[in-house]
Amino acid sequence: MGRLLLALCLCAGPMLTSVAVAAEEAADVDPVALAALLIRDGHWDRAATALSDVDLSVEGVDRGRYHTLLGMIALHESRFADAVTAFEDALAVGPAEPMLYLQLAQARLGSEDFDGALAAVDQAGSLEDTVAAVWLLRSRSHWGAKRYDEGYAALLEGIRRFPERGDLAQHQVLLLVELGLFREAVEVGRVYLAGDDVEAPAYVLLAEAMRQAGEHREAIELLEAARLRFPAHQDVLIQLAGTWLAHGVPSAAGVVLQEAAEIDPKFALEAAECFRQAGEIDRALYMNGLVVDAEAKVRQRLGLLIESERFEQALALEMRLIRHGMAEDSGVAYALAYARFMTGDRSGAETWLTRITDTKIFEAATQLRTVMAACEEEPWTCR
Repeated sequence: MGRLLLALCLCAGPMLTSVAVAAEEAADVDPVALAALLIRDGHWDRAATALSDVDLSVEGVDRGRYHTLLGMIALHESRFADAVTAFEDALAVGPAEPMLYLQLAQARLGSEDFDGALAAVDQAGSLEDTVAAVWLLRSRSHWGAKRYDEGYAALLEGIRRFPERGDLAQHQVLLLVELGLFREAVEVGRVYLAGDDVEAPAYVLLAEAMRQAGEHREAIELLEAARLRFPAHQDVLIQLAGTWLAHGVPSAAGVVLQEAAEIDPKFALEAAECFRQAGEIDRALYMNGLVVDAEAKVRQRLGLLIESERFEQALALEMRLIRHGMAEDSGVAYALAYARFMTGDRSGAETWLTRITDTKIFEAATQLRTVMAACEEEPWTCR
């Protein structure tokens, strides 16, 4: 027994020493420095937790850095007012790097304090020859304040100084689109797309300019190229589907939305609608089967079955529609009344017609009642 206790003591000694050292090291960790490392690695929530442990009353805490990191976290989370406060607190501590003024400008811009954003950018003027974001923020600040000439001039100056920065050219396309100068946007965008490392949003933006300029076919070709290059990019797929639909080809739009639905099922409902418009009811029913929203799914399925004259299948949905609380929906009631009538159940049709309260649908219900009455008087005409 004594040997066992001795062995335990001998084993526990190093273990306890290690634990004590680990605890001492943990106590020595600077939470502000730790938060900075976590932000650098993209762990924003953990960085916020680390900063919550900071006691500003303790001597030696880097208050300027603390407030700056708080501002960066708030900016990342689009809490612009909080970011403004944090960055202003950081500046109040003492001398700051010019980059802090750009962060403040970005926060003020998000808060729609455009003049305040411009003032912050101007205080970071020493960066205007080395940081392209100076000109982008200056342009966006003027633009937000509706000083369009100044905003566009600032952007052009940024492009002159940083011709290699594609984000400036992309922003130029955006401003031209906002001004309604779609053809000019297309010309600038085509030059921009000729460069290297162009990302998916640029294709989407230029395609929208093309569409607004009436160049639907060119927009489709551009987006089809982007679809091959970025096959899983939702914005590209949605823009392409919308362009096909505007071009009068709902079937192609349905195919593209079907691809989008494989990434996110929420697009299944729209894909089914496109196939319906194209008259491809079976494909529409297939996509409807993938719809997640139960109420939207059964409503759309009812319409598809009625449109394809599958009245018995439509009536099989009655209990599902009632369970989803849709029995009082005038559109649903009319569809079921019509299906009942078409299967020869005129009494059942009348039961559903009595539920209709929507004045827009009431006229159609009146017409259906007229047809039903005619069938009662002259049954051979309704066979």
